[in-house]
Amino acid sequence: MALIDYLKTRISNERRSETQKWKSRRQFNAEIDPELANTVRTLAKMFKVPQYCVVEHALQMAFFYILKAIQDEEKSRLIAKHLTDAHLLGFLGENEESIIRIGEDTEGNVNWMLLDQAKNVVAHYKRLRQALNMAKRTGDTQYFDKCRRELDIAVLTFADWIFEHRLHDPESPNT
Repeated sequence: MALIDYLKTRISNERRSETQKWKSRRQFNAEIDPELANTVRTLAKMFKVPQYCVVEHALQMAFFYILKAIQDEEKSRLIAKHLTDAHLLGFLGENEESIIRIGEDTEGNVNWMLLDQAKNVVAHYKRLRQALNMAKRTGDTQYFDKCRRELDIAVLTFADWIFEHRLHDPESPNT
């Protein structure tokens, strides 16, 4: 009887390796957001496929857009910032849909990048105002000067980004 069970198992394993690549599949045991896990289950039921098929397809799609996006240095920086802030530290931003769509070449994507650049300038401006109040209280202007230089850099970077992405008036004589 043990011989028959052994042969059944062996034949079953051979058939499975012919029809599936299960031996070469790698499992990543990592904690994920419960909403994502529920979405995987729902889609697997909807399409009547195993959950790993849905996960594999989602990863393929995500990697396609990520690899497309990281060819641009700025988008690569934004993805790295998002991975650190949202996924490592758990600080969800206001524009989660926009970071998901970063690999698309859409006008909305440029608008989101414009908003990100503007937020950077606003953050530096807020820091400068705090430094001004601190300088008024203490009389020390070193930190204020440092914040002013950082704001100048942020503003120039923002203006350069606008010029690079042709968001300026093309009919203006100074272009």
